[in-house]
Amino acid sequence: MLETKRDEIVRSAFNAFYTRGFLATPVDAVLADTGISKRTLYKYFRTKEALVEAAVDYYSRAALEGIGAEIEKRATDPKGRILAMFDIKSEAIAAGDFSGCFAINARLEYDGKEPGIEAACDSFFAELEAVIIGLCTEGGAVDPAALARQIVVLLEGAIVYGRFRRDPTVAIAAREAARALLDRDFKAAPSANEA
Repeated sequence: MLETKRDEIVRSAFNAFYTRGFLATPVDAVLADTGISKRTLYKYFRTKEALVEAAVDYYSRAALEGIGAEIEKRATDPKGRILAMFDIKSEAIAAGDFSGCFAINARLEYDGKEPGIEAACDSFFAELEAVIIGLCTEGGAVDPAALARQIVVLLEGAIVYGRFRRDPTVAIAAREAARALLDRDFKAAPSANEA
């Protein structure tokens, strides 16, 4: 599929905001090296905040698709797929990716200021939680929604704390806490991703 001018702007904004932050990144920095004018940008996005919202949506789609594909490659069972999410984060931190979660970053910078951005971030978290609820349901959890909420707290906590500590073992510690919850709440089925 051919990338549209709007898509190019959003992708460039995503990269700039992830690297430099949202409030600290002027529109000129988003457009640097793209050959796109401010006039063209504002044709698609009336405000910088509308562009941030679109970048959060872009992140949401890319992250959820990427996570889904990667956990499917790593494990065949729901418990293993959930644990693989922590492995992915640990590997990213070990490789020097300290960027954190784009949606958390946006939500924190715009908290109480931009309802559209907050809604886009909240949508990402709801979709992530829905994926985990599905895996918890598949694994036979008694209360999949409650268990998924606990897993999301551990996962996002590992992302935030791992970002600041720059330590991949943070995600491993969170993985072990998640494993304990899954062992407690899932039907007794061994995971292919237990190691």
